[in-house]
Amino acid sequence: MSAGLVVLLVGLGSYVVRLLPALAGARITPRVERALAAAGTAALTALVAGDVAMADSAGATVAAAAAVGTGIVVAHRGGSMIRVLLAGVPVYVLVLAVAG
Repeated sequence: MSAGLVVLLVGLGSYVVRLLPALAGARITPRVERALAAAGTAALTALVAGDVAMADSAGATVAAAAAVGTGIVVAHRGGSMIRVLLAGVPVYVLVLAVAG
């Protein structure tokens, strides 16, 4: 499954789940809202994990590990998903350029 398709499906699913209770006159519980908020992060995590597992060279594996490590540090310090990506992607590109 391509990354674009995963992002599209998660987005559509989130939209539908949020829209249906509004149309039915019901409220979304806080528990469901938290689960929906985590869906995008979960999809991106799955995509990154798949890329790390399918790295086709030693340089790509090292670059992916460095990017994931950087992302973990940023996330642990309370950074948003955007900050995790803004930190991890340049690390991946730089390490791949050096080690690849």
